[in-house]
Order: sequence, then C-alpha cells, then structure tokens
Amino acid sequence: MLLPPKDHAVGKMPAKQLLLHEEVLANGLHLRCREAGNRYFGDYHRVVVAVEIHLPLDHHGLGKLDPALLARARARYGASLVTHKTLERMGVAGAEVTQVQQALLTAFLKQAHAYLARPDMPARMLVAELERQRSSVHLSPLR
Repeated sequence: MLLPPKDHAVGKMPAKQLLLHEEVLANGLHLRCREAGNRYFGDYHRVVVAVEIHLPLDHHGLGKLDPALLARARARYGASLVTHKTLERMGVAGAEVTQVQQALLTAFLKQAHAYLARPDMPARMLVAELERQRSSVHLSPLR
C-alpha cells in the first residue's frame, strides 16, 4: 500500500491551482485569481476560477477609520482580510477549458474592477465584513 508523503494530509487532493491573474490596485487591494476546476466525467470539466481579494490592514487608506474598529479587525483577521469569490461553469469540454477560464476572468474583471478600484473600497469592504461577522454571531439556531 502506498502512503501519502508526510506533508500531504490524508484525504486531501494536492493543490494544483495555477495562478491566472494577479494585480495590486492603487487602493491597496491585492487580487489573485487561480484555476481551481476539475474533470468530473469523461471529457466534461468544471471550470472554476477562485478569486482572492486581500486587504492589508496596515494600508494607509484605512487611516480614516476608527482606531478601535481597526484594532478589532486586526484581532479578528490578523495582518490582512481575505475575501473569496468563486466563478464557475459546469459541463465544459476539455478543448474549451482555457477559453472558458479566460472568459470568466475577463467578465469578472470587466464587471468588478471599477468598484474594486474605488479609493473608498478597502474601508467599505472592511466595515461590511465586520458587520457580516457580527450579525452572523447573533443568529440563533432553529429549533
């Protein structure tokens, strides 16, 4: 029986995520887009582009925020806040995977780049994420 390498967690597939796009915006946001799809049946693929948006919490654009809010954010998220977005298309033939990846990525950048690049976006993103986290803590389970 073959055993996985010591640094490989049992039951996890090795990460094969090719970096498709990386960009640091003038407002401090850092975008990383990676390929994260798989082949699921015959020549049919699930094309997934995993988008990570990194916000360094020491960025000068956050200086106008309340220091207590920034301290709370640093305590919760560490050095940076990372949000995720998944772009996905199912049933893609093997010969079209690269084209579909590029189409998904291009459409996302065309649609989202204008608001992600706004100077006030990092502060808005941080406040919204803290509010989302706070409101999810106050939800009570259904009985």
